[in-house]
Amino acid sequence: MVDSMTVGLASTMVLRALAAATAGRDIDALVAELDLNRRQITNATVKLLQKGLILRQRDGVLRLTEDGVAAAAEGTVIRGSRQKVSRSQRNTFRERAWRSMRVRRRFTISEVVSDAAGPDDRQPDDNARRYVSRLRQAGFVMELPRRAPGTALSSNGFKRFALVRNSGPRAPVWCGEKGTVHDFNTGEDHPCTPS
Repeated sequence: MVDSMTVGLASTMVLRALAAATAGRDIDALVAELDLNRRQITNATVKLLQKGLILRQRDGVLRLTEDGVAAAAEGTVIRGSRQKVSRSQRNTFRERAWRSMRVRRRFTISEVVSDAAGPDDRQPDDNARRYVSRLRQAGFVMELPRRAPGTALSSNGFKRFALVRNSGPRAPVWCGEKGTVHDFNTGEDHPCTPS
């Protein structure tokens, strides 16, 4: 095992391993399969998540997105360095939820929670609902007509949303004192309009 391996090379190895796994893999399976340690695989996973090439399901299984499938089929080599992730890039639930919305473009709350929730996140369903509600009020997200039937007999379907303002990789943040959502990608504050 090469300790000085770049994040890019490790990411390429993980991408190819996931392409070969139709059912996806969790980190333990990747550690057993690849000549990489857990830290290298975790760093590679973060890079692939940031690039929108993989999704992490609630059960911890990693799967390729459509872009990831295309990148693997093209033999894409992930570029990287030995640099650590910037401290300004926090790995919070809402950062992961924002990445999920950017990758999916159209989504339900449960899909975002499935992609973004980690074992230490408390009440991810409520957190995702509040976050999507604020993003909708600020014009980042719009609610779509209900299409798919729900699980209850009287259900009129799941709420679906679309990301309409995809301003960049950093998650917008709710500022309660100002009643705005601040976008770190553009430096702008967007007022929330109650629905």
